[in-house]
Amino acid sequence: DIYDSSLTWAAAAGGLVASTEDIIKWVQALFIGNAVLDETQQIKLMTLVSTQTGEPINKVTATHPNGFGLGVTAKYNPDHPLESMWFYEGSTLGFRALYIYVPCNQVIVATAFNSTTNTENDHAHQV
Repeated sequence: DIYDSSLTWAAAAGGLVASTEDIIKWVQALFIGNAVLDETQQIKLMTLVSTQTGEPINKVTATHPNGFGLGVTAKYNPDHPLESMWFYEGSTLGFRALYIYVPCNQVIVATAFNSTTNTENDHAHQV
């Protein structure tokens, strides 16, 4: 029961309250409409480092399947090896949200859960 809990402990991370529809609008504006960042900022957002080595990578591949940009993650998609998926999962006390954006067909999936879990038991990415 987190009824009496405050998200102020998370500072700015707890300052966003959104529905899955809001998340989809945000992802559309961020990746498709380029309505959030200018071109230089967009390049910085999507410049990746390998989560395996911490070294810069041009894109995710079978060798480096996960890359982290500025607050976004790219994941290698073996079904479409030339195209990565972008995603983010965030959580607070008792709640979490996840989006996945597939650029090749501009599909966006947004989910929200009324649960929080540790990495070992988090299966949301299988969506």
